[in-house]
Amino acid sequence: MGFDIGVLRVGLILSMLTLIFGISMGVMFGTNEGAVKQFISDGIATHPAQHDEKSQSKIWRYAQRSHFHATGVAGFALVLILLTGLTSLSRKLKFTHRNRQLLPDGLVEHVFAIATNGQGWCA
Repeated sequence: MGFDIGVLRVGLILSMLTLIFGISMGVMFGTNEGAVKQFISDGIATHPAQHDEKSQSKIWRYAQRSHFHATGVAGFALVLILLTGLTSLSRKLKFTHRNRQLLPDGLVEHVFAIATNGQGWCA
């Protein structure tokens, strides 16, 4: 059982970029919270017809949520990718972008149709 990082490279890069994005948002919020809130209020003042009195707090909360979710999901993905590298799975199974050819024909489409009640993405 060896650690094969080559097949995990794409996943590691994407999860690290997402982690860097989330951490940089946190640093930006921590160092410039006033400037971020001012940017939000300037945007609301520019387009007042599209906003109500709760818009500023909602937008600020969604910005915080994106920071929380980016760091949480990226950290979790990073751990799962590294654990996958430690497993005894074959190199072919670890290399995910070719895994679709390992599935029976039509399986992905069938699962998608079940998950969306046959309505597609807009369900």
